[in-house]
Amino acid sequence: MSDIIKLIQETFLINNETISVDLYKFIKNPTSKLFITGFSGSGKTTIGKILAKYFNRKLYMLDDLINISNITFKKMKRNNKLNNLSNSKLRIIKNNIFNKLATDIILDNKYKIIEGVSIIDIFQHIKIKNIIMDSACIFIGKSIFNSSLNAASRDKQDSNYFKELFNAFYYNYFNMIKEYNHLKQIRMNQKNATIELFNIKDFK
Repeated sequence: MSDIIKLIQETFLINNETISVDLYKFIKNPTSKLFITGFSGSGKTTIGKILAKYFNRKLYMLDDLINISNITFKKMKRNNKLNNLSNSKLRIIKNNIFNKLATDIILDNKYKIIEGVSIIDIFQHIKIKNIIMDSACIFIGKSIFNSSLNAASRDKQDSNYFKELFNAFYYNYFNMIKEYNHLKQIRMNQKNATIELFNIKDFK
């Protein structure tokens, strides 16, 4: 029961402390990568931009890759390359386009910062999983509730705030809670992992 209460507190009700894992690897190794992840609306892009400026490094936002993959997918449909395919096959093709873009960025040997919810989506790719396991990570400690409020304020149309709030909460809860906590626990439980509280004010 205590584990359930803790899960509710950590993911819904409170702002946890943001955690860094093996941040020294990114700071000291010129070919290392830094992954930043958290719920939608938790502040990944804000932190990523501050760190990219501080360390003079390229920031890749996986949301941008999603937009690029969507454009590519629509072009394929317009060119009649996806005729007569079921919806499930179309989803696979769309996901494969994104995974290819993300994989190319993550696998190249460059010093960079990569932020996004989509880190979770590509976590099962064995090569990417190995890189994430050996790279610095930041897990943003903002609850689903507060992250969803931020996402709704960011994405809202003139009169659709509550719709955006519902969409953000639905997305964060059903798509993120299990995977986010899974990745976080794996990294924190790795042998010899250096776990520290992270404060972005230290890099401004």
